[in-house]
Amino acid sequence: MDASKLPIVRREVANLVEADPELSWSITEYVDLRQKNGTIVRLPYIKWRGTSCFLWRLDQILCRNPDDAQTAKMVRIAEALQAVVVGDDGERYTLRRTLFGRRRVHTIQPVAETLSLQSAS
Repeated sequence: MDASKLPIVRREVANLVEADPELSWSITEYVDLRQKNGTIVRLPYIKWRGTSCFLWRLDQILCRNPDDAQTAKMVRIAEALQAVVVGDDGERYTLRRTLFGRRRVHTIQPVAETLSLQSAS
């Protein structure tokens, strides 16, 4: 799914941050993004449990080098927004229940679109 075709808009993110007691907007950490017309848009980080780790950037939510807990939270955010979590290499992340009912991060590797066979010699 392409974020530019089905973007996550700021109002959706703002509603989510307002509804989730673990999330809040950072007032000290942000990214200034220069638009094509030269204006600067300030994009604040989203804090989770007091730590700035998520960034809404115009059509998607980003998290750099997430640990398992942050990845799990990203999946829960994606579920709330009817979105998916996709890694740098096209892998998708979901949550699966364990035998004891806990939800753990599960990685789904992308299917190769093209395979090639090369000589071993």
